[in-house]
Amino acid sequence: MIPYCCLLFIKSYDSSNVDEFETLSNESDDDESDDLADNDEPEMFKLKANSRCILEFDCDSAYFGNHNFRELIDACGTNCSFGFDSLIERIKSSNGFRFGVDTTLLVDSPIYYKSFKAKKINLEALPNVKIVTCRLNALKGHAMSIYVSYIGSKFVRKSNMFRNEELAVITVGMNLVKTLLVADFDLPARTRYSIDSIPAFESKSTERKFDRVKVNTHYTISHERMKMFATEFDNALDLLGTEEGDQMWKSEYIGMAWEQPLNEKLDFELIKEFLEDFKHNHYFTANAAGFKELMKEKEIFIKIRSSESPTLDAIYPYVEEKIQLIYASLRDDLFVGANFGSQYYFFDIATTLMPNQNNDYSFLINTERMKANLIRFLNQR
Repeated sequence: MIPYCCLLFIKSYDSSNVDEFETLSNESDDDESDDLADNDEPEMFKLKANSRCILEFDCDSAYFGNHNFRELIDACGTNCSFGFDSLIERIKSSNGFRFGVDTTLLVDSPIYYKSFKAKKINLEALPNVKIVTCRLNALKGHAMSIYVSYIGSKFVRKSNMFRNEELAVITVGMNLVKTLLVADFDLPARTRYSIDSIPAFESKSTERKFDRVKVNTHYTISHERMKMFATEFDNALDLLGTEEGDQMWKSEYIGMAWEQPLNEKLDFELIKEFLEDFKHNHYFTANAAGFKELMKEKEIFIKIRSSESPTLDAIYPYVEEKIQLIYASLRDDLFVGANFGSQYYFFDIATTLMPNQNNDYSFLINTERMKANLIRFLNQR
């Protein structure tokens, strides 16, 4: 369903020529027309006699999230590869998530924003960091960033970057995944060699002497090997909470270095506490943007003529048909072989209304009328 809009029909781009402006909406000039009954279904627009327009559709971005790393990777499809950066940088946190956290049911352990119990929080306000990049083969030059967020925070902090102890849990976990997979002799030798070739994961501390010598290295693995990595991630977190996992809390796994001993720079009690909380309170998200051009290759538009007296009811079947074409294109061309399962996923589908006649005509939204009609439309839904 799409809300109808009020338009201004403009002949010539000279805004001083106000006589050329004509309102293209279903309202009459009577003030009484502003108060449509709640159950009235307004027309989408009323075109000037003998005029034509095109309603064009496209999809520009997709985003999805999951508590399970493996299931998120499954949603990326099979026609892709994944790239790791050896340097996990806390500054690579996202400030543009489309997801939010509903905290209304957290009665016993609410999340506070300043001194208030938050009801809903944007996911970007919570600690997060990019851990891997997905490259869809159909999107040359574009990358889909995958982040992990900590959603168990007791309060919203000033920064959404992880602290040293928190980042150490993620870094050690990813390094441990490598160790577990390389030691799995049930896997083919080529697979174990490929996993072992992933550079050791590191992160910067506050010790400039050591941080400035760290060089980021990029390594790409296949979709199948990324699924193995993602599956083992939760197992690695579980292992870190055992006595066997205690041996992993050393510099080569933590990926941070100081002149002083680690136990003087890191609070290991805090690390263990965060690990137990993080195991149950992390969330993975993926976002792909900039593939509008993929849709341009397909004729996804509707031609509308004033002689057909277009209404919402008449247009909706065609709108639904075009949306299904977009879904099919995303499934067959972009996310090939994707399994979204039960996770939340979203696609940004946009429509563009443009005149299909002389080149000196254009449309503008009649914002004053649009506001009232949009409110009415939302209230009806």
